[in-house]
Amino acid sequence: MTKKQYILSFIDKHYPPNHSFVDGFLSNKIFREYKIINLLVVYSNIGISPTKYLNSICFSIHKGRKKLKRFTNIFKTYFFISNIIKNKNIKYIFIRNDVSILISSILFHNKVKIIFQQSFPFENDKSINILKRYIYKLILKFILKRVHLVVVISEMAKKRLQYTKINNNNFLIIPLLNSYNKHKSKIIKNKNSKIIKYVYIGSLSNIRNIEFWMNCFYKVSQNYNNFNITLFGNNSEDVKKITQLESFKKLKHKGLIYINNKINRDELNEKLINFDIGISLIPPLDIYLESAPTKLTEYMHSGLVLLANKEIKFQKDIILQSQSGKLCEWNKNDIMKNIIQINKMKEDKLIDYKKNSYNFCMNNLSYDRYVNFFIKEHMN
Repeated sequence: MTKKQYILSFIDKHYPPNHSFVDGFLSNKIFREYKIINLLVVYSNIGISPTKYLNSICFSIHKGRKKLKRFTNIFKTYFFISNIIKNKNIKYIFIRNDVSILISSILFHNKVKIIFQQSFPFENDKSINILKRYIYKLILKFILKRVHLVVVISEMAKKRLQYTKINNNNFLIIPLLNSYNKHKSKIIKNKNSKIIKYVYIGSLSNIRNIEFWMNCFYKVSQNYNNFNITLFGNNSEDVKKITQLESFKKLKHKGLIYINNKINRDELNEKLINFDIGISLIPPLDIYLESAPTKLTEYMHSGLVLLANKEIKFQKDIILQSQSGKLCEWNKNDIMKNIIQINKMKEDKLIDYKKNSYNFCMNNLSYDRYVNFFIKEHMN
């Protein structure tokens, strides 16, 4: 009888993780294709006993990674791994972003293979203390040479990590993609054909500079008000801050903008199909240039036309290949020009864009195309 195979995965998310890579890749595709069970270790303030999550088993041994918790996590992780590899057929440990867990895990690199995913350039984030950034970079430079595989989200991220002197064959690029199956509903324009419905999902924090493009929509509304915008935020504090912005108040006064707190991804997925345009306007800061925004593929999965800025290379490449929307530069005049073009767009053209968006996503932006390569080439 074949012995069950497991991957031990440490995820930098609180329970339930509810993340596209966790849900779509680790917890579903790997199990469905190869019957490999994922043991997910997540953060939890209350602690959880082994709990089923999709096709994975979820554990919690950490409460987070702030301040002294990072140091205690090193020891907790070491003893947890020591115990679990004695009882389970584990040959791989997957760590997402957390270097304190990477430090513990690397001590077992002679017994198991370590896979490290970095989804954000923490060492370049100027909002983080410079000493912390230096230590983070130093740890990566020293430890990543002993890692079996480093997973990044873009070619730019791979180039940035060249300072670690990792062998080129030890990199794998997997963008953050759509984790859902096909929608049953048809891709059509929303029911009120006179109104263009825009939607934005994701962070509303100050660094995202939402006010910049909300001002553009307000200026457009002085001549074209055949649209409305709905925002889905990540937390109630950011939602409250956004509602205090002058641009939001002006749009709200005209009945052109709505805002919601965060909802779970399944519910959001069902709501997105009721919109026309997905907004992915991201400030061209160094920390975002290499990103592969999950929101982009979630919009496309729901058949939305895209409004995105070309400074983010992943967005530029996807929209040019798919012909699924409008690309603009991160400046007010160009953003306004493209909003006006969308608002004046004929319905048949809008539907063509929507179909292109959905079809390209289904054919090219799913974890299906990566899972076989990941298993066969890197997990034997």
